[in-house]
Amino acid sequence: MSISVGEVYSTVGILCIIFQAFKLLFLASYTGFSRRKTGVAAAPEDQKLLGTSGGGDSDMVDRAKRVHYNELENTVPFVLSYFAFSGFLADWMAYLFIILVVCWILARVAYTVSYILAKQPYRSIFYTIALLILLLMLVMNLVNVIYVNFIFSPTSSS
Repeated sequence: MSISVGEVYSTVGILCIIFQAFKLLFLASYTGFSRRKTGVAAAPEDQKLLGTSGGGDSDMVDRAKRVHYNELENTVPFVLSYFAFSGFLADWMAYLFIILVVCWILARVAYTVSYILAKQPYRSIFYTIALLILLLMLVMNLVNVIYVNFIFSPTSSS
């Protein structure tokens, strides 16, 4: 039984996207947990529930919100890039893209952990790695579209 590159691409990619969705849910819950732990309420009605007198934010809550926002901002281009890369040219290009998808997920997990734990310069290093991977994925998409539509077009005459 042989597994095609398309099946590998679909399976790995969808698993990574599902993992990313769970991570986003975790970060949303972590923000709420941070509010409960520090006693910082998001709204006046939450102050009554928590038994606190004031709102505002703590460093822990700020950090939880910032890492969640950053994750949301970076997930959208990742998912768009993944779904845009459906008409790959060659098996090696699809496998390279799969490797990039997995490496991006790993870099983002490392970034999230280092952000929550306030570990610099690791946070910046992992952010930069994930950003470069995402840029490479987008460039691969662009090259793929240009090649398929303008250079290797089945309607072009030689």
